[in-house]
Amino acid sequence: MSASIQHEEVEWDELGFPVAFTSKRHRRRLRLRQFSSDSKWNALYPTLDAVLADVRAPILKEELRSMILVHGILPSYRATVYWTLAERHSPVADVTAQYTALLQRTAELSESELKQIELDLPRTFCEQRDFRTAAEEDMAANGGAAPDGSRTTMMERALSSVTAGTAYTPGAGNVHDALRRMLRAFCVQHAHIGYLQSQNFLAGFLLLIFGRDDEVRAYWAFQHLCAHMLAGYYEPSMAALMSDCALFSSMLRQRLPRLAEHMESVAGCDLSQLFLPRWLLCVFLNCFPIDIVLRVWDAVWISGTSAPRTLLEISLAVVATCEHDLMSTSNFADGADVLKNVGVHVTDSAELLVLTSTPACS
Repeated sequence: MSASIQHEEVEWDELGFPVAFTSKRHRRRLRLRQFSSDSKWNALYPTLDAVLADVRAPILKEELRSMILVHGILPSYRATVYWTLAERHSPVADVTAQYTALLQRTAELSESELKQIELDLPRTFCEQRDFRTAAEEDMAANGGAAPDGSRTTMMERALSSVTAGTAYTPGAGNVHDALRRMLRAFCVQHAHIGYLQSQNFLAGFLLLIFGRDDEVRAYWAFQHLCAHMLAGYYEPSMAALMSDCALFSSMLRQRLPRLAEHMESVAGCDLSQLFLPRWLLCVFLNCFPIDIVLRVWDAVWISGTSAPRTLLEISLAVVATCEHDLMSTSNFADGADVLKNVGVHVTDSAELLVLTSTPACS
């Protein structure tokens, strides 16, 4: 989207992403579905306290789990439900003080970590309203040059911001400042993991869900996701990620044998492996429209430490959704193109999650 387009000329969704063009019929169907979901939520759980009572139960009630899988979490409840689930599994005393203490130690980080974080800030959700505004502010502060331009090197910006006031104060500055703090704090807290590209999208997305004024809880939810729910995915060896990719290939051969055989014959490999790491590491961000991403995240979030298995089941459902087009391909390039554009095939979150729970994919 051109920077010359004024923000007020764009229609934004609930998280500040531009609404993609769709037919009036499709958008009317989405509104009706949301209205139906809201009605069912209000009938079963008329208040947030009623939801939290079941969320805090030792085992998530099947009634609530089904409600979330079928209808998604109400937007007004989502951040609180995510936080309650994270806090239940990874309790933290005095979250603000501990977060601030981590930020006070960011000078311990290596230059390579600082530089990579700075490089990825302007690459994060470029089309989202707040991130786009932050990029424009950064450009203006940089004398009109792009954030990675020649006037100020990325390394100089990274090192100077370590001691800047916004480095230690949750809520200060713009959304890039908040994201920078979250990523640096994670590197300090989990030095054995460090920073890996894709974490910027996860932290940024949670920052949008929780809101800029709730940066502290967004951080602790982010570290719970990366260090506990998806444990091992972001470590330098990526051993857990590679293990799950191998497991997925086995699942594909077992449950969709004709498709697995076809991909092997036309491409000489399991094509899904080209895209699966990105799907898993980014939890399908940048793959689907935001309304579908949110439904996928809801399903993953209520899975807790079983999140990797849920992600594999969803990945299998995605491939199954593309089965017809994949079976029609006759070469590597065409098959890769289908999986590269899964958002074209997966347009209905309810159908995707229903497919995830059908016998063929579960």
